Order: sequence, then C-alpha cells, then structure tokens
Amino acid sequence: MNRSRSRSPSSFRTYVVELAHGDVEEAIEAGKADTEEKLLIFRQMCKTVQRIHRARVVHRDLKPGNFLVMRDGTIRLSDFGTARLIDDSSKPILDDYAGLPPGDIRYTAPEIISSLHDITPHFAFKGDIFSLGATLFELFTGTVLGNQLFDAQFQEDLLQHMAVIPRDKRREAYDGFITQMADSRPLPNIEAYAPFVRRCVQPIINDLYRTMAALDYNKRTGDFEYVFLKIEQALIVLRNEDKFRRWRERRDVCRRNLEQKREALKVRFALTRTGKSYDRDIR
Repeated sequence: MNRSRSRSPSSFRTYVVELAHGDVEEAIEAGKADTEEKLLIFRQMCKTVQRIHRARVVHRDLKPGNFLVMRDGTIRLSDFGTARLIDDSSKPILDDYAGLPPGDIRYTAPEIISSLHDITPHFAFKGDIFSLGATLFELFTGTVLGNQLFDAQFQEDLLQHMAVIPRDKRREAYDGFITQMADSRPLPNIEAYAPFVRRCVQPIINDLYRTMAALDYNKRTGDFEYVFLKIEQALIVLRNEDKFRRWRERRDVCRRNLEQKREALKVRFALTRTGKSYDRDIR
C-alpha cells in the first residue's frame, strides 16, 4: 500500500515580507506632502531604480503604485513581474513584443510602445527613466502625464503601425518620425497644472521632469547623477528661499540705482553739450 509521505516542518520555507504603509500613488491622491517632501520622496525613488540598473536589471513597469511607502518613510520598489536582466547572456522573455509592450502604457516610453527594445534591449533602461519622469510630473501635479500626451487611439495606431514593421527595420522607421512626433506633442509645464508648487523651484523641477520624460530618447537623460544634482539644487533653493528672496531684492535695488545713475549721466552729458550749467538747471 502506497502512503503519501508527509513533509517534516523543516522542509517548508517561510518568507517574511515587511508590511508597507501605502504607496506613492496613495500619497499623491492624499495630497498632503509639501514640495520638499515630494523632492525627498522622488530622490528615494530614483535611488531604488539606480540600484537595480547598476545590477543590469530593468523594471519596465515603473509607476507611482509600484513604489511602496514603508512605515519609517522609506521607499521600496515592488512588482518585478516585468523586470529582466540585461546582459550578454540574457535571453528575451518574448522574441517579439510587437503590439504587447510591458507595463502600464500610461507610463511607457514611446520607443518601448514601438518595441525597439526587441532589437536593442538597452532601450529599456531609458524607458525606465521616462517612467520616472512621468511619475515626477504626477507627483507634483496629481495628473497622469501619459493622458496629456497621447489618447487611446493614438497609442493603438502606434502599436499597430510598428507591429507590422519587421524587427530589423523598426528603429529606422521610428527614428524617421520621432522628432516630428515629439515637436507636435510638447511636454506641459508643471506650473500650468500645479500653480501651488513653490515658485522658487518650479523652473528646476520642470526642467528635470522634461529632461527625464523627453519623448525623443536621444534627448532624454540617462544619467542619475544629473538627476540627483537637480534634486539637490531644488532642495538648496527651497531651503534658502528667504535668503534668495532678500538677495533678489538687493539685486533689484542695485539695478534700479544703477539705472538712475545712468539716466542722470545722460542728462548731464546732454546739458553739457548745449552749454548749459547742469548745477544751475538742477537748482
């Protein structure tokens, strides 16, 4: 008689997973974080992605809901179902993603929608950067960037158009129209969607998100050190806003005084040429 062999307790493995307090999407919806808190959150998000990129892993589904907020305030990256290792020995999960791009299409870079990463997997790294840039926009505006750039019909048309192009011809075809497409769909200004963002750092944040979420991958940054530099610049300006305000006020006063002196010199020069006494005329 055959008997099923019971497993001993030592044959089971137990995995303990830390419970998250929430995620960044919930934080955006709550709308309680101030400008500095949002910058600190985004810096942590970028550090988590930088860490996996250094390990040659791409996530391919970066969005606010996949960044967990722990009880101590730290940020953890989750949902690695679409992630893959990019190295010389890695094999694609699918031979051809045409028509089936990984991740949430609202945060997906146009070159990933066009399946360029089938030809050159390294496109996925800059695809992650685009998703981070879109997340930065949403973090400060509460608005999904992808919905402002592409409607569902355009995305479907792009998918179908690129799906029928042979893999070895896709990059050439894509590069032929991406500049025109990017020019026709300019990235919106953060201040137009979020006028409550502190004005002193609006230009810095706007420039950073546009550099990260550039539709043309040739114009998109892939340098995390640049990203961290811009975040630090924004934090310094934000934390020293009063000092900068007083400096700007002194600068404006100096400019006005200088302009008044220039006007006085012009008057004196004009009176001298006419032979009139400047001092007498002034009296």
